[in-house]
Amino acid sequence: MRLFLILFLLIALPAHAQDGMGDMETRLKLSKEIHDLKPVKPRIDKTIDSISKKLKESDQRSFAATVKRILNYKIIETSSINAMAEIYTAAELAAMLEYYKKPEAISAAEKQEEYQEKVSPEITKMLDKALMEMRTGRSGG
Repeated sequence: MRLFLILFLLIALPAHAQDGMGDMETRLKLSKEIHDLKPVKPRIDKTIDSISKKLKESDQRSFAATVKRILNYKIIETSSINAMAEIYTAAELAAMLEYYKKPEAISAAEKQEEYQEKVSPEITKMLDKALMEMRTGRSGG
């Protein structure tokens, strides 16, 4: 019985490991395709620009330029590609890729910033209220 178990493990485990590697190669390929459609750099730059707009006007350009200069976009993109491949299944990545190629998805992504600009002030008000309550110990009503 023990011999059977050892033989099974010697045969099954390498086959299982190869399946995982083959799947990972597919997932990495799909993740790279998604990143080709939705590159990381423009999304990061948009976020940096959005944050810089909250600073004094005299500091905005300097802040954005400094952060963009310091960031290593290639490392961030590689990390993002690898993370997607590790987290999502090949089927999920394929579905995401199919969705991101649709004109409706492209249009929706372009409207994301407008959406966030409309919702963000309300969330900020609520957070400010919560912080005020924490500081004063009273409800702002």
